[in-house]
Amino acid sequence: MPNVDFAACVSNYWFVWSINGLGSIFGMAVNMAVSFFFLKYFLNTPSMPNTPSSPSKNTRGPSAKLNSSRV
Repeated sequence: MPNVDFAACVSNYWFVWSINGLGSIFGMAVNMAVSFFFLKYFLNTPSMPNTPSSPSKNTRGPSAKLNSSRV
């Protein structure tokens, strides 16, 4: 049976898991930075107006009539 130093195994275990944890935190930080970039610069762009394709869709609802009658 080979002689294995238990302290070396435990220290290597915690070293590997701490590197894994730091790598996971770094990966989440990169993911959040990329998400912030796309949400800030591509989601806040003005949307295209929804133009109706037929005249029947160009009707006003009751709330629009109430607001226009107050003018």
